[in-house]
Amino acid sequence: MRSDASKIDRVSVVIPCYNAAPFIRDTIDSVLCQTRPVDEVIVIDDGSVDGSADIAESFGGPVRVIRQSNRGEGGARNRGIREGKGEVIAFLDADDLWSSKKIEHQLKYLDKHPEIGAVTTNVAVFQGATIVRSSCLEDEFFRRLRPIDFLTSYYLNQSASVVRTELMRSVPYPENQRNNADMVHTAMLRTKTEIGRVEMTLVYCRIHPGKVTRTPDSYLFGAEFRLRWAKENYRLFGFESEAAATSPVVTTAVNWVLDPY
Repeated sequence: MRSDASKIDRVSVVIPCYNAAPFIRDTIDSVLCQTRPVDEVIVIDDGSVDGSADIAESFGGPVRVIRQSNRGEGGARNRGIREGKGEVIAFLDADDLWSSKKIEHQLKYLDKHPEIGAVTTNVAVFQGATIVRSSCLEDEFFRRLRPIDFLTSYYLNQSASVVRTELMRSVPYPENQRNNADMVHTAMLRTKTEIGRVEMTLVYCRIHPGKVTRTPDSYLFGAEFRLRWAKENYRLFGFESEAAATSPVVTTAVNWVLDPY
């Protein structure tokens, strides 16, 4: 048992990385300064050409870098899941940051709720030195969300999630899909477990020019993928027809398009 008295002995961190040289050092630093030290940091370099892998390798110690040809974030995360040796896996995008007490608070949550397989936190979005927006949701509300809710709205930021490894390996990320694969994955995860939420802002998501953002093209491609997935898997959500499963996805997409007006 570790000195922090958590029932969870080993924590693996998976960082999918593609051309994140300007940010990867700060990202890894935010992992290594955790009040509850993590046991391994796995950086999956997904075909970067800007030296990201070299920067990550310069840390030595608990940071392990695996280089592969580009397979997208889903493929990179799945590789990290296979490589991880921890009892839980925490995910972090290569341009985002953690508060120093993130892992400590999430392990306490999982210790208190052994029936729950995954936990997230509140998230702040920042650009430069400015907080642009933040999400503050209550744990009780979050645990009541249905799988279809995660497919229609972006409730869970991957950089905030910690998942029990055995469960994570039963729900791989969709691969070869650029937009919204993480939303589909979260919806699938929710069919197997409640997802809890630490009611503290412990993750900081960076906005920068190279990041895939809420552009019309990226949103519409993602919405098409989610709509197709809902049609093919409506029974998984407990719906009796394709129409019942796709209706919430369509409604959310229409509201997004009309929102600026």
